[in-house]
Amino acid sequence: MYALTQTEKEIEDEVFQIYAVEAEGKIIMDFTTDREFAEKVVKLLNENGVEINHAVDVIEDLVY
Repeated sequence: MYALTQTEKEIEDEVFQIYAVEAEGKIIMDFTTDREFAEKVVKLLNENGVEINHAVDVIEDLVY
């Protein structure tokens, strides 16, 4: 259901690898530069069957 995706973002002339959660072909939220953490978040979402409409709330709770 959920997958990890990676994008590049340039901030103040520096390029960062940003990891995001994707579902149904759409990025739900990009939220970290830490791949290991992003993989754990995707695993948590999948293992707990989190519905898409709650995914952003769960990610925000984990990040903040």
